[in-house]
Amino acid sequence: MWITGRSVEARKAIVRYRRETEGGFVQGLRSVVKERRRSDRQVSVGDGWIRFAGPRGETISAEATVLNVTDGGMQVRTSIEAPRDTFVRVSGRSLDCEGSVRYCRVEDEEYVLGVQFVHAPSPHLIARDHS
Repeated sequence: MWITGRSVEARKAIVRYRRETEGGFVQGLRSVVKERRRSDRQVSVGDGWIRFAGPRGETISAEATVLNVTDGGMQVRTSIEAPRDTFVRVSGRSLDCEGSVRYCRVEDEEYVLGVQFVHAPSPHLIARDHS
């Protein structure tokens, strides 16, 4: 989404939430000032699972929601914390990929993980919308 106005230059923004109200809607945006990645984020909402080995070698798994995808990684929301550099597998109905956790932060009482792909994902994972 692009934001424009009289006193600000055009900026790209990510929709955080949208709520219907009487006579319209309220939409929360997060401004994207400068992206460091080589390719654009493709907004995606898909449910699946995240799995990784715990400190004692046990398998830790939880439901996860893929928030967005790039050529090099994805952003995932989940109920469990995964430390930086943890090797994870994210799988669902239309995806199965492996990567390394680049960051893990708390948002709305859940964790948002940045996962850098170890292997390039299958082509159908990153759909291009040129509309």
